[in-house]
Amino acid sequence: MAVLSLVIFNEEFWNKGLIHSQNIKPLLEIRENHPEYSIEFISFTSIALYSRERQAIKKQTESYKDEGIKVHLFPILFYPTKYMVVNWFWLPWFILNCFFYNLWLSLRDLLTCEIRTYILRSYQISLAFLLLYFGKGRRVFDTRTDWIEEARGMEYWKTGGLTDKMWVLFEKRIMNRFNRTLFISDTQKSDTLQRTGLPDSEKFSVFYNQADYSRFDSVEDGTRTDSFVYSGSLGHWNNLPTYLEFFMKISPAFPESMLYVLTPTAKGKIEPVLHEEKYKDIIDRVKVVYNVPYAELSKYYAHCRFGLQLMEKADSRVGVKYVEYVAAGLIPIVHENVRGAAYIVGNMGLGVVVNDTLNEEKINEIKNASVNKESYLKFKAMTDEKESNDILYKYLTC
Repeated sequence: MAVLSLVIFNEEFWNKGLIHSQNIKPLLEIRENHPEYSIEFISFTSIALYSRERQAIKKQTESYKDEGIKVHLFPILFYPTKYMVVNWFWLPWFILNCFFYNLWLSLRDLLTCEIRTYILRSYQISLAFLLLYFGKGRRVFDTRTDWIEEARGMEYWKTGGLTDKMWVLFEKRIMNRFNRTLFISDTQKSDTLQRTGLPDSEKFSVFYNQADYSRFDSVEDGTRTDSFVYSGSLGHWNNLPTYLEFFMKISPAFPESMLYVLTPTAKGKIEPVLHEEKYKDIIDRVKVVYNVPYAELSKYYAHCRFGLQLMEKADSRVGVKYVEYVAAGLIPIVHENVRGAAYIVGNMGLGVVVNDTLNEEKINEIKNASVNKESYLKFKAMTDEKESNDILYKYLTC
């Protein structure tokens, strides 16, 4: 028997959010097509977090078990906060929290005949399996984001400082020793190889975030208007003023347009911004909808022609929202700071790249933009849950 073992470190898996959509669902699809594989889920979870969310955790673990997924919950005394990011001085405590669990996993794998692949989601859990795991299982580093660059940007540590140097060194060792590393954009892969000084290799692969394209089949081009939509959280990487100011600049060129903001962010953080004096001329054309269920996204996308992803800080990812925009037939408008998505726009023509200067030429480019069918189908083959899992299967098993 072969086993695909997803391992996470202090991430919320009980709300059936990103862990389920980005990791569990693809593994279930692989198991359906390759029944010789079973699925195992391992979560290193803070005791404090477990105590607070125990009912939700119990419900979700039972749901996973009903789907035939074996679940291990490993309690740890390492709380997910910026104050307990693995800085150099936290490293001994981090190792102590992970040591006995990795020892057990290593001995288990050495004493069984199962062929096991560990899909290690995040830098932290990959570090634990670099330093502490000595079993015979394959190790796949699923980066999910350029976490080192993000930590620098959020000032979790000083660029070039001791912690920064430690993580770059560990990153290089993880990529050298693990069987495969998965990046979520070409830009992220390029940045990481440059940072570590490693040459490109066939074991360094790009696997974009996925979306279920069938959920957007109901979106028909005939129902669209020249409206804009942003879907996602607000307050850290994506700031509401950025979207409102973009809409203020471009709305005169699209006099019948609306801006839809679909967000799980608390209303108390949104309303004060909306009612600032400078936005009074567009407020009647901005519609904020809170906590839209995933199944209802297509209803709002159907009203729009353009999907927005605008960020003030540079980032190398290709976000799920970009993939969803393409899946729904929207024209993504991405800021040049969204470097992973901007790379795809430049190479495949799926969208428009903007910067802080929104001149007449760029507005005309947006007006005349359309979906390139050939590029759409090519990107769909790489990002649709129903089509791209053969690629993931190859990366996890070869």
